[in-house]
Amino acid sequence: MGKAFIRVLVVLVLGGTISGCAGRLNVGSGRMFVRATNPESDKYSLVYFYRKDGFLTQGLVDFPPYLVEKIAPNSKDRYPVIILGNKMYRPMLFEPGEVTFSVRLGGSETVRLKAGETRCIEASRSFRGVDFIGVSEIQLSKCLNNMDGLQLAMTITDIRRSHGLTPLLQLGFKDLELGPYLPPAK
Repeated sequence: MGKAFIRVLVVLVLGGTISGCAGRLNVGSGRMFVRATNPESDKYSLVYFYRKDGFLTQGLVDFPPYLVEKIAPNSKDRYPVIILGNKMYRPMLFEPGEVTFSVRLGGSETVRLKAGETRCIEASRSFRGVDFIGVSEIQLSKCLNNMDGLQLAMTITDIRRSHGLTPLLQLGFKDLELGPYLPPAK
């Protein structure tokens, strides 16, 4: 075996061992994917976020949740939007305009949103010679296909509320309330 392969194997084993020692933030709601509707289509754009790790990194190591942020235009201010664990998704409402999304310590993507439209942002980890985390916009039909079977992530507001904390400031976006969960009929 080559030295490079052995180094990668050691990193994966140690990374998995170290990440397994720390407690994980449970950000899942237990609800499975259901297509959302935009209740305020005259004012907001519906944006789906979901997490998909690359083939080489999926299942090998239990990576921590990703923090997806909105970067304010003409500044470096960042506003937390959603925390995505593995195999999770969340729809959110955003005001129209140019919006830059980023994964903490990863790549970013800028999209122009219009009221009434539905868009999709994928947060992913892939191996391209180095480990890369980023966000990218993908086609809606592919997005809906990829989200089938994913778990709904809790909103940051719900996570903070469950720990007795006040909600964070949300500039230009808001949580989409999905109503009571009705399990699929069998």
